[in-house]
Amino acid sequence: MKQKSIFLGLMLSLFAFAGFAQTSITGKVSDKSTGETLPGASVTIKGSVGGTVADANGNFSLKTSSKLPVTIRVSIVGYISQEVVANSNSVNIAMLEDAGTLSEVVVTGNRVEESVTKSAVSVEKIGAKQIQQSAAFDVYSGLQSIKGVDLLSQSLTFKSVNMRGFGANNNNRFVQLTDGMDNRSPGFGFGFGSAAGVSDIDIESIEILPGASSALYGPDALQGLMLTKTKSPFEFQGLSAQLKGGVNNVGKENMSAKPYTDMALRYAKQVGDRMAFKVNFQAINGTDFIADDYNDRMTRGRAGFFVVDQNTKNVSIGYTPNNNPATNFLYDGVNIYGDDVTNAGLASGFTNPLLTGKSVTRTGYNEIDLTGDNGKVYSYRANAALHYKVTDKIEAIAAWYYGTGNLIRTAGFREYFPEYKRNQIKLELRGDNFFVRGYKTSQAAEGFSLGSLGQRILQLWKPTNTWRDDFNRAYTGDLTAARNAADAGKPMPGTAAFQTLFDKLTSTNGNVATGLGVNGVRLLDNSSMSHAEGMYNFKKFLPENLEVITGASFRSYDLESQGTIFPKAKTGDEFTIKEYGWYL
Repeated sequence: MKQKSIFLGLMLSLFAFAGFAQTSITGKVSDKSTGETLPGASVTIKGSVGGTVADANGNFSLKTSSKLPVTIRVSIVGYISQEVVANSNSVNIAMLEDAGTLSEVVVTGNRVEESVTKSAVSVEKIGAKQIQQSAAFDVYSGLQSIKGVDLLSQSLTFKSVNMRGFGANNNNRFVQLTDGMDNRSPGFGFGFGSAAGVSDIDIESIEILPGASSALYGPDALQGLMLTKTKSPFEFQGLSAQLKGGVNNVGKENMSAKPYTDMALRYAKQVGDRMAFKVNFQAINGTDFIADDYNDRMTRGRAGFFVVDQNTKNVSIGYTPNNNPATNFLYDGVNIYGDDVTNAGLASGFTNPLLTGKSVTRTGYNEIDLTGDNGKVYSYRANAALHYKVTDKIEAIAAWYYGTGNLIRTAGFREYFPEYKRNQIKLELRGDNFFVRGYKTSQAAEGFSLGSLGQRILQLWKPTNTWRDDFNRAYTGDLTAARNAADAGKPMPGTAAFQTLFDKLTSTNGNVATGLGVNGVRLLDNSSMSHAEGMYNFKKFLPENLEVITGASFRSYDLESQGTIFPKAKTGDEFTIKEYGWYL
């Protein structure tokens, strides 16, 4: 009995050793004609899920539990894919250029991976190599070189991508997907991709599908689609790091040049024959491009702004800006808030004959004073994923994506978000002709309008009617002196008096009274969205020239804005909106 136990133990040890024994294969990928190395080539073992990517010198290293010889498959865009039999632990592959065909794979045209030549629509694509070699300081900035893309930089860390001439900042009809997940805010509806997206170093490719060709992705894709695909831990393994730096705000008055840093780390590893994982982190810190345009604002709210020639019916601009607050009663600086023409006083009830028929704007605050951060911006992103190959063609994925940062959004006004947070969790099963995925997006977004904040700080300190009376009594012909008299005691940024009013307004919702005569300015969108969808392509059962695709989708939006963006139900509860869809 004892001998049997010893024999059984030895056999188990041998099986365990055999199970963990691995063969290492190294080599180099190069161009057969020129001898130049080919970094970025995909190298896999045929019949196995193992794979890697050639490094900057074209070298690769593979580990497999299969015994030699094994067949290695190599592919790279612009070259004919090759299969080479490796009889030893070292093998070099020389690739033949293929200028006549494009073997590049795209997803957007058909929702599953296919050759770009088989895609039914025109797809613009940038890959990991182009991203790495781009002169732009981030991925989104590099998109402006793509045909048809409109890129608007609203903040250093927040860029809006749009297409087809729809250059609006609120790109609600432009769908942005990251690994199949909707990147847009569940409540606001516009994409926060550059503020809380995935790490730049983990992006394998970005595909752009313009206009109505994106109908397969639903009616929201009216203006187009952008699909960001991250790197597979099976193909892109090892430790990667990225460090970028620079300065901005160079030559600004009253401000020295400010540093910008961008640090990223990525680690991916295959564990066994069928499992791989990856982790990513990116940290961006800097100072925003300060909005300091203090020119007199051209706005239709000014009296006599439009001039109509009654004979020709031609309309022209009749207002001449005056950028000198010392001579302009209605000075309204572009990036100064609280001095708006719409709040001008001195209309009626005044006895000062020097002010008959005149109005005057209040003295506002500069934009940088109202953000409370001296222009500092940050964006931190992290994600982790576990991939498991159920079979050679079916892969299961569990992933987590996180992003946080601050940003300024520009619409008809300027909104500041001091801390935006987003979490996405995804489970997915996919093959070469189907996918099933479910994910949830949750966010915490609180912000405020800078214009409303400036106005209400002034109103809480001194109501406009009181300020108007003080100005009226002090004015003797010197506009600056009268303003200074009316502004005496005005809370200045950095003082306790200013901070008390700032905190009171920004912590009170815009639909709630502060108890001091005005409402707060806070708006929030802590909404979440759950999405389940699936698709199947029947092409393997059909003739070569026939393709049938079917899919279904279900979404549930749980709105939470406390009435600052969306109204509440009559019961006082927040709304839940459900969407169902099916296509064939």
